[in-house]
Amino acid sequence: MQLDKEGAMKWSTATEKSTSKQLAFVLNDELLQVATVNGRIEGGAAALNPGIYTRQELDSFIKIIKQERKR
Repeated sequence: MQLDKEGAMKWSTATEKSTSKQLAFVLNDELLQVATVNGRIEGGAAALNPGIYTRQELDSFIKIIKQERKR
């Protein structure tokens, strides 16, 4: 996922505060993945492990995120 400028700043702050801790990806109240943060992530990039989900599931997540952004 590539975040916009505002999202990138928030993600950078969140990952910095969560170094050596875990962050969860939650979409529509569903836990998608939990990851341990190794350090501050700058540049606005975030990713789900593609080995866990099918291409169809990932495409579905993208569709949901885009719909939420329009609200």
